[in-house]
Amino acid sequence: MSFATLRLAPEADPAAQKHFEDTIQRQRTVDEVRRFLPSQEIENLNGIYHSSNFIVWGAVPGPMNELRWEKMTPGDVVLIYKNGRIRFAGEIAAKVRNAELARYFWKENETGGTWELMYFIVNEERRDEIDYSEFCGRGRLRRQCSGAACS
Repeated sequence: MSFATLRLAPEADPAAQKHFEDTIQRQRTVDEVRRFLPSQEIENLNGIYHSSNFIVWGAVPGPMNELRWEKMTPGDVVLIYKNGRIRFAGEIAAKVRNAELARYFWKENETGGTWELMYFIVNEERRDEIDYSEFCGRGRLRRQCSGAACS
């Protein structure tokens, strides 16, 4: 039996908290991003979301973020957490690297970077916050949440 890889995404600083509101709480539309993406990516998003609104998250490029983003595949599960508590879970459906689209959604950070390592999420679950250590201490998840399985 194979398991999806768990990917952790922090919502640690004020910018990330605003981004959570901008593209997780407030879902976006394919029409809204059409001018930023090639037609093949738009077709892919339409195929995934069927013209419905979508959820997207991103990371600023850097050695560890790029490595983690490269390893992401559709079907991986992403957990967005804040202060050791999971706020949101969803499944990665697609990913794109696009600085212009990231700038549109989230502007730039204080050094001019963007959250351009983007991934689109489906099958989202928003629940009361769950303690991360409690979540990962349960049964089969213990193996997945240890070491490099969570990235």
